[in-house]
Amino acid sequence: QVVDDKAEALEQLLYRAGLQDPGIRLKDLKRLAKLGCGTSGTVWLVKHIGSSFRYALKQMEKVDGKVPPEVQREIEILSENDHPFLMQMVKSLETPTSIYVLAEYIDGGELHAAMRTIPTVFSRSQAMFYIGSLLLMLEPLQ
Repeated sequence: QVVDDKAEALEQLLYRAGLQDPGIRLKDLKRLAKLGCGTSGTVWLVKHIGSSFRYALKQMEKVDGKVPPEVQREIEILSENDHPFLMQMVKSLETPTSIYVLAEYIDGGELHAAMRTIPTVFSRSQAMFYIGSLLLMLEPLQ
């Protein structure tokens, strides 16, 4: 089992390192699907044409040609994160009218949606698992 864990850890490390391509440009990305749309912007599933890596690309509109302060703060927070439980931002990109956040694509849905699939109240062990997971995600944000 230890060999499998080390091999899996190395594979994950190589994958995350491969995501970090500082030379990626918007024209290098092909839109595959719309993942979601909210008040702050639209998130697209994109594929890097050269490497076939899949990413999440969040597009947000500038206001009067400037990046809104809340968007700038989001980018700052995401760029400071380096934790396996948190989505990893690759880079931000700009056009005259929009700002984009390119991040790793994490398939599988949201924690909130997963928790809602449990048909009854959480057992003690389920509650401990989800609370522990949330604490491990929040710890590096202090």
